[in-house]
Order: sequence, then structure tokens, then C-alpha cells
Amino acid sequence: MRLFVFAFIIAAANVAGAAEGSAASLSRVMGGATIMCMNNLGQRLPISEYILGRKSERIPTDVAQAFLKSDSGFAYIARYDEGRELVVGLQDSGGCTLSSPDASPREVETMLIDEFRSNVHARLLGTESHGDLQRATYAVTFRGKQMFIRIVGREADQGAFVEVIPGDQPPASLGPQAKIDWPK
Repeated sequence: MRLFVFAFIIAAANVAGAAEGSAASLSRVMGGATIMCMNNLGQRLPISEYILGRKSERIPTDVAQAFLKSDSGFAYIARYDEGRELVVGLQDSGGCTLSSPDASPREVETMLIDEFRSNVHARLLGTESHGDLQRATYAVTFRGKQMFIRIVGREADQGAFVEVIPGDQPPASLGPQAKIDWPK
């Protein structure tokens, strides 16, 4: 059932792309893929070229490693209409990373934190800026699982990067002794 829902989100984005513009629709795809990652936190995700669409492929391991950061795993790149792209990295630690130059970080954040607030209980831990690049870090409880969500991008520009990190692996910027008041 989960795979069907995700496949439906991908198909809807391809259809909606012409009507809504590529950035808005790919933001929805990225948000849907993030929800799928959150739902499968700590497990090997059932993502493949088939799920991401007919124009997707697995990225070679040596290239994917830079995207996966210090973790091992694998990554896929999905190509959609009008040259839009989404990269999904699946980490062996159970987390995932998503990136798209065609998604709006603000729209992805709104979808995850506001539109799904009945299921995604989030507490903003902080924001960081480096020039015009901004990063928001949330402590999230989703379906009984604790995790960190990081959303990175430029305020008035396209290009979003999202990390879903298991709750027992806090980001380095929080420090290992950080006490997290998890939302309920």
C-alpha cells in the first residue's frame, strides 16, 4: 500500500508539472519521498528505479558516497518532465537524504511540518545561516518514531536538501550531550 501511495505521488507530480510549474510539483514529490523515508526509518527502504519512475537510475557507489555523507548506502536519481531531477540517498544507518535543484525548501518544509501536523509532531531546534543558505533542524516524532529532520536551501530560491536522521544519531551540530525535548 505504501508503495502505491508513493507511486501515485510521483505520477501526480508528473501530470501536475505542466499546470503548476516544475518547482511546485517537485516540492510535493520531495515531500512525499521524505514522508516515505520517515515511515520506513531504520529499515532498508523499498525504493527502486521502478518506484521513482521510468527515468531513474541507481547512482554509482563512488559518486553516491559524497551525497550519503559519512554513511554507506546507495542513491538513485529520478528524472522527470522538463528536466526536473530528484536524488534520493538511502543510508545503511536507516536515514535518508533527498536533494533537488527544482524543489522549493519553503514548500517542502510547509508540507512536512504544517500540512502533516496531525501525524508529524515537530519542534524547531534551531536555524543556521551561512550567507543566503539556511538550515532548519527539527526534532520530530512520527508514528511513534523519533528522528531529526534537516531542511536546507536558500530563502528566495529553488534547490532543497532534506535529511531524515534516526533519533539515536543526533546531528553533530547538536552535540552528543544534547537533551532533546521530543514532541509528542
